[in-house]
Amino acid sequence: MLLTPDQAADVPQAPLLFAQHFYRFCPVIDKAYDTDAVLAFFTSQGTIPVIPPKANRVLQRDYHRPLYKERNQIECFIGRIK
Repeated sequence: MLLTPDQAADVPQAPLLFAQHFYRFCPVIDKAYDTDAVLAFFTSQGTIPVIPPKANRVLQRDYHRPLYKERNQIECFIGRIK
């Protein structure tokens, strides 16, 4: 766990948090982590970033769409059971 000020985003803390755990070959799937620094970190760790690019990115990049679609189905299911 890492405590930050209330207004701080969690994206800059991602490399610190993920470096403490073994996430190799585990896909990271969250659109909030679409930054060049975070993508470079995950790639350097051997992790598969399945992060769709934000709409305002100048250069749109590819990502694993079927895997991201599965994530959305799981998220919707969890929302229903809540």
